[in-house]
Amino acid sequence: MLNGYLITGGILWLYTLSVINRAHLPAFYYWVGSIGAFLLGTFACHKYFVWFLSSLVSRGAGIIGQLTSSFIAYPFPAALDIKTVSGSITLLIDYECSGIIETMAYLSLLLFFPIYTRRQKIALSILGTLWIYLINVLRLCLSGIAVHYFNLQSLFLFHDIIGRIFFYIFTIFLYYQVFTHSQLMSQILGNSKLN
Repeated sequence: MLNGYLITGGILWLYTLSVINRAHLPAFYYWVGSIGAFLLGTFACHKYFVWFLSSLVSRGAGIIGQLTSSFIAYPFPAALDIKTVSGSITLLIDYECSGIIETMAYLSLLLFFPIYTRRQKIALSILGTLWIYLINVLRLCLSGIAVHYFNLQSLFLFHDIIGRIFFYIFTIFLYYQVFTHSQLMSQILGNSKLN
């Protein structure tokens, strides 16, 4: 449930946005809007959306786990049961592994990005969210398969280092395509909205 702090923060954020918009400060409008949307969205969705995303990521990873016979996924609670030579271990899919932070950051930046029309923002929101979901599933599958074949000692290397590098390389690619490339094309073509 929404608490008083969240509602007060939302009202203050909307008021600040209206003042910045009336002052015709588009850069500040973008940053205050994006940061506020991220913070409010993250706090509002924390209780309700994390378990849903964790469950979806677990189910997606479970498909690859079944195909490779290296781990079993459980949606509630979201976890991967990874079979190893010395037994099995359970990798819980929590707030960090759900992808909620990255998804909310992407959606918040896109919401206030001035280049796209409303219809384009909706399409890019869906495509970007699916992209982040898929690379997150692949990251967890990489960790599960690596632990299955290389044992528990490889968990830190493949989950925390290689998996994150993999995830963030593809997230940066998404950000480049959606934000940087579109901005460059808009400046080259001289349009404020992409057609």
